[in-house]
Order: sequence, then structure tokens, then C-alpha cells
Amino acid sequence: MNKEATRKTVFITGISGGIGGALLRKFAENGYFVIGQFCNNSEKINELKNSEISKNCAFFQCDFSDVSAASSLARKICSLYPKIDCLINNAGITRSAVFQENDDAFLEKITAINLVSPMAVTREVIKNMISYKSGSILNISSIWGTYGGSCEVSYSATKGGLISFTKALSRELGASGIRVNALSCGFIETPMNSSVELSAKDAFCDGLSLGRTGTPEEVAEAAFFLCSDSSSYVTGQILGVDGGF
Repeated sequence: MNKEATRKTVFITGISGGIGGALLRKFAENGYFVIGQFCNNSEKINELKNSEISKNCAFFQCDFSDVSAASSLARKICSLYPKIDCLINNAGITRSAVFQENDDAFLEKITAINLVSPMAVTREVIKNMISYKSGSILNISSIWGTYGGSCEVSYSATKGGLISFTKALSRELGASGIRVNALSCGFIETPMNSSVELSAKDAFCDGLSLGRTGTPEEVAEAAFFLCSDSSSYVTGQILGVDGGF
């Protein structure tokens, strides 16, 4: 059997972000064919497309604030690439503000991107996974999804929903040989967190066992483990990548 026939395929959403880019590089450099979704950030995407790893990747643009567009993209990808071994729901947004400042438009947008579109994409991808009786799904959540964060109420709610989605879906899909897990990420050094003031960052790190922020590459290492055969008996788990929060 040739190499192309045996190579595994991973579908990663939100590849233009810090964690998404690290995920793409980790899997591509380890022999996976990577299908990557992005919304914008053309500079980052052009950088990825011009890199050596791009030969192992396919790029698709889609705005996940439009759930029907996310569903359509997933169906298209499943038609082009029927055997998807791993799905990583990584796309997400946040905004730090007191809850009463979250208007209806923002509530709809963050819920669509962080929770409903990942659910819709997963719904489409598992149809083929069930027929193959194999697959791994990984949802990128947050410590705020477990503990809740002041001025991050909407984000916390969507990430908490993603954790519940993970636990419930793992029970439903286990009989089909499909594993479902999540990462609960702490403070990771990404562009999305770049606006946090240094004093606030230092205060947060003072409460961590490891006393420092994490890197996208550290998240990618944990993700690779949970998607690989090394974690073949692991499902329904929420792994903290948070420095000991």
C-alpha cells in the first residue's frame, strides 16, 4: 500500500490563529494531510501557504459566524476527503467586557463561532467517521468553560457548552469506535491574548503552579497526543493545558 493511501487526514478549524497555526504545523510535520479552515487574517494564511508544509495542506475560507456556511463547508470537505481521521474544532473568538455590554449581535456571533458551528461541522464529519467505525474529535475549550471568567461571560458560556458537547458526544459515538475529547486551555500566548496588560498577565501567572503562560506549541503537543493512537483508550476527557490553574 502506498504512502498516500495510508496517510492520515486531519481537519482543523481556525488555522489563522496562534493555536491553529501551531496545530497545522504539528500535524503536517508529522505526516498528516491537513485540511485547514480560516475566516480572515490573509497575512498569516499567505505565510502558511508559502511555507514548506503547505504541500501537505488544503486551505478553505469560511466565516463560522454563518452556521449554514460552516455546515456547507463541512459537507464539501467530506465529499472531497471522505476519510477524515481527526477533527479539531479550534476556531473561536472572545472579547473582554462586562456582560451587559454584550449586545444581541455579539451574543449571536460568539455562540455561532465558538459552539454552534463546531457542532454543525462535527455533525457532518461524523457521518463518514461512523461508516468507517473510527475517528477522533478534539474540541479546543478553555479553563473559563469550566470555572467561568469575569468579563468573559459569553466566552465562558460557549466554551462550557463545548465541554458538555464533548462529554455527551463521547458517550454516543463510543460504540462506533470514535473518540471525543477536549483541551481546557489556560493563558496561551496568542494574538487573541495580546491585548492583556502585562500586570494582569503577571498576576494571573502568580496563581499558576508553573508560574508562566503557555505556548501554542504546547497546546499542539497535547492535541497531537489526544488525536493519535497513543490515546486509543481515552475518550470523554477534558485535559487541562493550563500550567496548573
